[in-house]
Amino acid sequence: MRTTLHARTSLRWNRICLALVLSATLGLAAFHYAQFRQNPRPRWNGLVHDRSGHYQFAQDLARAVRQANPVAFFTALEKAKVWPPVHGLCAAAVLAVGGLDYRLAVLPSLAGWVATAVFGFLLARRCSVAHGNLAGFIAAAMVLASPAVRSYGLDIMLESLGAALTLCVLHLFLRARGTPSVGAWRWFALTLTVLFFEKYNYWLLVVLALVLNELCHSRAQDWRGLRAAWARFDWSRKLGLEMRQPLSWLCVLFAFSALAIFLFHPEPISIAGKRVSVYPPNNLITLAYAALFFRVLRSAPLRAITHPALRQLALWHVLPVAISFLLPRRLSTFVWFLGPMNTDRSSAVPIAETATFYLQSTIRDYHVAPWSAIVAALLFLLAVLTFRRMSVGGRAVLLLVLLSAALTLLHPNQKSRYLHSWLPVLWVAGTAGFANFLSGPHRWRRPFALTAGAGLIVAHAGGLLQPGRAAESGVRGETSSLLDITDTYLPEVGPERRVAIFSTVPAAQFFLWTYHERYPHSDKIEIPLKDYPLSDAEVQRRLTSWAATTRANFAVLVDFNPSSSDYSPIAGNIASFINSAPHFSLVHEQRFPQHGCTVSLWTRP
Repeated sequence: MRTTLHARTSLRWNRICLALVLSATLGLAAFHYAQFRQNPRPRWNGLVHDRSGHYQFAQDLARAVRQANPVAFFTALEKAKVWPPVHGLCAAAVLAVGGLDYRLAVLPSLAGWVATAVFGFLLARRCSVAHGNLAGFIAAAMVLASPAVRSYGLDIMLESLGAALTLCVLHLFLRARGTPSVGAWRWFALTLTVLFFEKYNYWLLVVLALVLNELCHSRAQDWRGLRAAWARFDWSRKLGLEMRQPLSWLCVLFAFSALAIFLFHPEPISIAGKRVSVYPPNNLITLAYAALFFRVLRSAPLRAITHPALRQLALWHVLPVAISFLLPRRLSTFVWFLGPMNTDRSSAVPIAETATFYLQSTIRDYHVAPWSAIVAALLFLLAVLTFRRMSVGGRAVLLLVLLSAALTLLHPNQKSRYLHSWLPVLWVAGTAGFANFLSGPHRWRRPFALTAGAGLIVAHAGGLLQPGRAAESGVRGETSSLLDITDTYLPEVGPERRVAIFSTVPAAQFFLWTYHERYPHSDKIEIPLKDYPLSDAEVQRRLTSWAATTRANFAVLVDFNPSSSDYSPIAGNIASFINSAPHFSLVHEQRFPQHGCTVSLWTRP
């Protein structure tokens, strides 16, 4: 009876603590969103930025829904290859209801910020063998006080929702390992699938950590059984069977064809007057994978999987992901995105320089002050030293941090936002290590834990109401906005007349979303020079073709100075060409010294 009463009291107290964290987080989210609404324009201070691509994708989906155009919706959805569609779908759902407004498009990221704090609390509590709620409160305080986490919570980037899903997957994994059930494993598999379609690299880090955790927990008899099964496997018979399967032959044929194209890089050929290129062989890779997929599905049907956990993972995670790779170019894009070719650097950066960059970003962007970063590092060291006290599956949290840190340092690109998904996990691991270290029979440990924990929470509380900051999140203290540029010509062109926009910076997505936000029912916009870089001859050819065929009433040129941080050179004097184009006359020109550009507007009857 006493045990049952204690369990009920503990459950009630856990629910009260969770309600406190959720209430405080929602209150802070409302406060910071209200602050953001007062001055949202400085968020747009980088013309060539992923933010414009993410918002334009969500905007295209929302416009298709509001116009009841399923063809446009699925056409836009099919383009979600480099960036998976979950975040865009969430933002599109908000825009479809509330209207095309970038101030509404940040709401999925704000929900991700709330979920990051809540699941940080839950995960820290689950990783702890004692003082779980205290560990959770400290972890939530560190998440909420982090300037960069708060800044991305009011952005249209994928980081905020990705971090929340990372913590949610870890929490559900620990719950499934601690209290196994079909439902627990199903929820874990489903959430892991959502994480995959949110951000590929976040998913990969989690999967690597979980697989390594399971390998570390494998017993000697498991390895002996695996070696015995390997030794019993009849390779010659299996190879003979595969040689008689048409799908196997197709897979090999397409795979070798793709490999040959990669090696020899054939030039495009002309067919019926059109240039056709087989390089890169993305379609052949998809065909080879499709043959392999259906061959595996035929030889090893899902009904053959009897283990409850593995069956749920196969049904609700492996199968949806595998089916998604059947879509054209998705598998090759996925491999490229996670591979070493995805870089904007021509040479490797020394590891010491990379480590210095991320250390500075960790201190400057992700912690309220240097002392907070030092505390976080010491707590994580404590978690590593006491890793044996982690709850069932809790070592996966430590492994995720260690793997992520190593792979972040090795990645050829340097972005401070690469810290975003795993630094909250580091805080969770550190607070759980702190709680586990103070667990024990000694009387002094409980009052010391409460005092130290309360001190850490209060120390971080000072940053809860401060505005967020991050080098790459669009909040760097600027008072101007690139929306000043589009405000010079959008009111003039109107929704009924066609406009052609030229720019010396490859920023088609920025010009598209700003036009469609002001004129959501109009598509009368042309961007003749979307692709960069272009040769002088190609620029001249496209401009000549445009002048001969355009129905535009307006032409706009956004011309950046070479000294501007947004400058990206393009061949050809566009301004001179438009001036010489028949019927176009210059009607307005405005300089923006703060942005290093000039906006010119031409019109014709």
